[in-house]
Amino acid sequence: MAWISEREAQAALVNGIGAHGEFSAEHARLTAATDQLLDQLKTVGGTLPFGPA
Repeated sequence: MAWISEREAQAALVNGIGAHGEFSAEHARLTAATDQLLDQLKTVGGTLPFGPA
């Protein structure tokens, strides 16, 4: 996700790939997968060694 965000920020400066949401679907997929994993961890009573960013 960091790579996608970095590319989108760089693209915005020069109107390149990513500036118009080309990575939005992948970003949404990764966010959904992360949310699902965190929900599963919560269900089994696990905790993360760090807080949300």
